[in-house]
Amino acid sequence: MIFWFSGCTRAPVQQKSAVNSFLDLSDHDFSKQTIVDLSGTWFLYPDELLTPETLANRTNGPAPIPIKVPGLWKNQGFGGKKGPIFGKGTYVLEIKLPEDCPELTFRFEHFQGSSQLYINSMCYGGPLITDPKKVNSVKPNSPRYYRVTGDTSTVQVLIQLANYWDSNGIGFKITPSLGTTEATLAIRSYNIGYESFLIGLLLLAALYHAMLYLIQRRDKALLLFSFIALAVILRQISTSEKFWLTQSGLMHFTMLRLENISVYALCLLFIIYFRYLYPKQIIRPVYISLIIIGTIFCCTSTFFPIQIHSSLLFESNLYVILCLANIIFVLIQAILKRENQARIMCAGFLIIAFLTIFDVLLTTYMIGVRFLMPLGLIPFIMAQSYLLAKRYTRDTAEAEKLRVSTARLTELDHVKTNFLANISHELRTPITLIKAPVDAITSGEYGEQVSKDDKVFALISNNVNRLLRLVENLLSMTRLESGKRYDLKPTDLVQLVPIYIDEFKMVAQNAGLALSMENRCDSPLVAELELKAFEIIFFNLMSNAIKFTKPGGSVTVCLSKHTVGKKEFARIEVIDTGIGIRNEDLPNLFIRYGKIYDKERQHYEGNGIGLSLARETARAMGGDISVQSTIGKGSNFCVEFPLSENEALPLEKDLVHKPNTTYLNREYPEAQKTSNHSPKKSSRVLVVEDHEEMRRFIAGALATEHEVIEAGDGREALNILATIEPPDLIVSDIMMPNIDGVGLFESTRANDSLASIPFMFLTARNESDEKIKLLRGGSIEYMVKPFSVEELRAKVSAIISLRNNERVNLLERVQSAINGSFSGTTLQAEPAEPLYPPDLTVRETEILKKVAEGATDKEIAEHYGIAIRTASNHVGSILKKTGMTSRQSLMIRFGKQEEPNQK
Repeated sequence: MIFWFSGCTRAPVQQKSAVNSFLDLSDHDFSKQTIVDLSGTWFLYPDELLTPETLANRTNGPAPIPIKVPGLWKNQGFGGKKGPIFGKGTYVLEIKLPEDCPELTFRFEHFQGSSQLYINSMCYGGPLITDPKKVNSVKPNSPRYYRVTGDTSTVQVLIQLANYWDSNGIGFKITPSLGTTEATLAIRSYNIGYESFLIGLLLLAALYHAMLYLIQRRDKALLLFSFIALAVILRQISTSEKFWLTQSGLMHFTMLRLENISVYALCLLFIIYFRYLYPKQIIRPVYISLIIIGTIFCCTSTFFPIQIHSSLLFESNLYVILCLANIIFVLIQAILKRENQARIMCAGFLIIAFLTIFDVLLTTYMIGVRFLMPLGLIPFIMAQSYLLAKRYTRDTAEAEKLRVSTARLTELDHVKTNFLANISHELRTPITLIKAPVDAITSGEYGEQVSKDDKVFALISNNVNRLLRLVENLLSMTRLESGKRYDLKPTDLVQLVPIYIDEFKMVAQNAGLALSMENRCDSPLVAELELKAFEIIFFNLMSNAIKFTKPGGSVTVCLSKHTVGKKEFARIEVIDTGIGIRNEDLPNLFIRYGKIYDKERQHYEGNGIGLSLARETARAMGGDISVQSTIGKGSNFCVEFPLSENEALPLEKDLVHKPNTTYLNREYPEAQKTSNHSPKKSSRVLVVEDHEEMRRFIAGALATEHEVIEAGDGREALNILATIEPPDLIVSDIMMPNIDGVGLFESTRANDSLASIPFMFLTARNESDEKIKLLRGGSIEYMVKPFSVEELRAKVSAIISLRNNERVNLLERVQSAINGSFSGTTLQAEPAEPLYPPDLTVRETEILKKVAEGATDKEIAEHYGIAIRTASNHVGSILKKTGMTSRQSLMIRFGKQEEPNQK
């Protein structure tokens, strides 16, 4: 703004117009009007290059032509004809000045071509270039300032011009001026300051937006705006005062190319810029056409001769106007579509559009409006910077929101993966306990006829109910997510709840708990419910209370009314004396797929949807669930439903869905923790399984051939192993509390007295990576539930038989060694025939020797300089080729052998 006002106050003032090459300023007061515009009619001597001396001695030749300044020859008459575009000539003007005139300075800016100036016979500028081939010798036509010296009463100005390059024509487009030296140089200082100020401002804007883009590389509009700022810098330094380009030593027509290229580059950048801002409003054919035309103009200005690209002034101005119209159309469409900040963006662009129109007027019609440029350009930059910063902030916020959302989705995906693993385990267990007994029945293990009251049918029935409950929970969860409404009916909870409690009495009794109910209201408690949905809520709360309460504790159900403001609620409280919940876990208690305080509850079954499903179901019926709990003392789950104003419907017998609690009240086949089988069974198997039904079923299946010992988890199994003779085989689940199956396996391998016991996994986890890892780690077998009882028995018998054979072989070798030492003969460590399989490679034979010596995979890898995984793969190949089942069997079979014939 300061630059603009200073420029306006020092603008040239036209006191009088020159007439027939004479301008009378004798009565002009330069102290008031410091600068005079030298427009009017000058004399032109076409095709003559005169000096003050030759002009004074000129006596013949064509008369001079009166010509308007400013103006081009092609737009004025030369003897009744239009003037030429190319040529040379001399302008002459005489100025009469007042007496005691202050020091004056002449400001001259020729449009295009070469020039040389004389003031009172003093030569300035030059040299004048008249050779059309010397285009690169033409000096810059930036504004020039020459002090008037000598006699100042009358000043003669003589200007030689030559143009053979610019197709726009020869002549003046900017009027020369005369003024006091102080005022004229002030204009120069203003122009340089204005130019430098804009360059600095635009450079800062370019760097700022480029850095914003480089930080995250998302919004290309930021990068495009930085290019726009750079293009405006190029436009600025190649027009007006041209101070910085002149200082760089560039010639005039190189500057002209840069000036034209900057115009086309700006058009292209603005088109692409607004395409990124408002892609939906772009008309694609128009967009592509403008891009192609602008590219052609850029190439023409860069590579073609000056005469060609300077002749395209009208076409280039038309292209600029079309680009402006297209962008304004896009902005209007964006405003109509209510795009973000479209109105402010349009206002900011209209400013630069008007300035561009003024630029077109300046170059085409010689209308001087240069001092309006700072007034409009600065607000435009500020508006665009503000909007792009808002856009960047919005994008950053959206990116952060997306990051948080992605993190949440990743966490949810992880939780759902765990949930699917848990639910898979939950499903496999009842399926196994259905499939295995059915297979046993069909195979005839229970005889030709099975009594209908046989306990095997109770086992099947219990697990069918359990499987049905899991499926119903999953379906209920899906129903809640779909938003399907419940069919609510007025129901009296005072009548309904005791029916359900009766179904849990046997469950509580078997768990060693006291179950009671308290009705704290005299009137009915009528709420709008769907019985099936209410059953889900009540069942989950009751089953959790029973599961998480230790024997000797109690579970109490209380019915009461609760008033909040003017609304009354029916309240059902399920109070237990169980293990309780930590305060920090309470906020996450009802999160779907999550299990709370695993350390305390890891030995309880669950799939992580029960409480979440209960609360969501309650809320879908207009109610809610809350909880209060003290760790170690118990919990109080409270369900509330708004009381209904309708009268309760009678509870018809076929509408009451009694909870499937039978699987909690299990009747198991006869089995014992320690062996009580016939002494004729020489083999002993330790079955480790946390699910009691599954454990007893497996034990029952193996008890016909082997002595079976049972353990509920890895910790109990280790305690049993510490007190008995090592069993012939350990059959273990993986997912167990306290110490899981993998932990048990590692503990036995770390104990020298237990390391040789074959280990077999029987689990619902069907993960190939884990299976391969455990098998390579030394486990004998990995079976996945559901399984075939016959296959289980066959594999157990095969493993124990192989172990017994290895024991026999070892005893025979020991006995042979003893016999040899007592007979005085040399001990033969190996039989006559080769003991190593002939298909072993050299490396496998070497590794087999190390295994026989008791080396681990890590020790083998370090010895031979190979990867541990490679060593493990070699051991696996050796086991396969030798038919052995474990490293221990290899040690027994091939220990202390002489080197065999190698392959």
